[in-house]
Amino acid sequence: KENFKNSDRTLLDFWYPLVLENQVPKDKPYAIELWGEALVLYRDEYNQIQCVQDRCSHRGTPLSIGSIRNGNIECRYHGWQFGTNGKCVLIPSNLNGNVPSERANLICYPLLIREDLVWIWPGRMKDNKPMFGTDSIPPDSPEYSDRQNWVTSDMTFDCDNAPYWLFIENGVDPAHLQYTHEGNQGKVIGPPGTVREVETKIEDIDPIIGSFKGYGSWINSVKPNSGFVVYFYPPVSVRLETFPSANGLKFHSMTYFIPLSVFYFCNIYLFIHYFSLCN
Repeated sequence: KENFKNSDRTLLDFWYPLVLENQVPKDKPYAIELWGEALVLYRDEYNQIQCVQDRCSHRGTPLSIGSIRNGNIECRYHGWQFGTNGKCVLIPSNLNGNVPSERANLICYPLLIREDLVWIWPGRMKDNKPMFGTDSIPPDSPEYSDRQNWVTSDMTFDCDNAPYWLFIENGVDPAHLQYTHEGNQGKVIGPPGTVREVETKIEDIDPIIGSFKGYGSWINSVKPNSGFVVYFYPPVSVRLETFPSANGLKFHSMTYFIPLSVFYFCNIYLFIHYFSLCN
């Protein structure tokens, strides 16, 4: 608590990746959670992805069990329809389907697409913009746009009943690689039992809170000549970079640990972008 004494930023005041862009279909809603909040994604009449709370503004029915009609998400209870930015565009039971006021609109979250991932901002707004801008989105991965030299692939996992911060700790922990990943990343370090000097360091970009300083900080967990470097971009992103092996191959990854629920033992959704150097 003392660490946050001089900062009013909460875990909601960050950008979070939710799904791959191609996971959101054109013909039906896509339900997901973030920190225990039920959300639904859908494509509007312009094929743009929208993110709103997964409950109708009328009677609270989950919109994710509804339908997509002409680019609007339709509630299955009374047929209310919502379009771009969650605006209510049709109430069938009203004369001529008229919408009485803006109170019928849904809560809609700011959204952007980066490297084929859908990111949303669940936090506070200032002047109709995210209060802290886009500082919590990791830097672009240069490999993602260099398809001639890098092979890319994506992987997702659902992990139930585990503390969110335990996954983050695993993502920046170099000591387990030779054992858990003996045939993969562990090969860069050496066979099990190999000892290497490891330096863990926190680099401060924007000091804000206590001993863990800066929302743009990263952890440089291994010396450059030790084979790999791990970067942590709070609150959910971990980047791994390996240095060339004897055959010149390199392996990089971006892992996103998405907390679906708020409990101590929560559900986690993992995205991993894998990058492998071709030559």
